[in-house]
Amino acid sequence: RQKVSVKRRRNSSSNSPAVSFSPQKKRWKESDALSPKIRRKCRSTSFFIQDQLTLAAIHYLRGHFDEATDIYKKILLETRDYQAINTYIALCYYKMEYFDVSMEILSGYLNYDPQSIYATNLKACNNYQLYSGKNAEDVLKPLQQSFTGGDIFKESDLLRHNLVVFRNG
Repeated sequence: RQKVSVKRRRNSSSNSPAVSFSPQKKRWKESDALSPKIRRKCRSTSFFIQDQLTLAAIHYLRGHFDEATDIYKKILLETRDYQAINTYIALCYYKMEYFDVSMEILSGYLNYDPQSIYATNLKACNNYQLYSGKNAEDVLKPLQQSFTGGDIFKESDLLRHNLVVFRNG
């Protein structure tokens, strides 16, 4: 059985009391959880990145594309391991109607993963907005040619829908 002592003491930085406890040999203080050292350590973990991705997704769903883009860019600055985040940034720019910026970001990602259906579809949507439906359709043709499972448009509802839109249907 562990002995737990709870003390109330005044926190020097504010007038509110701080609570601390020490079960046996472990000592923990609530104020330690917010120390810069621990915050730096948390930033380096995948939990921090997952939390930031979740926050960015919430901003995106609420239509706050600038805030989502800022978070995605910060994640990419910290680690270059998450190349697919570029597609999220490009999607945010697409939603803000910066189609040329979206295309530029997508081109970098498509050099990394040229078979990405998601990125290719977004590139086609940008081409539709910037140029024409015919141009957008042409972007999807190489994807169809490289697909080994039959007809990619029958497999993907999203691509099939966009193809109808590109053809003014």
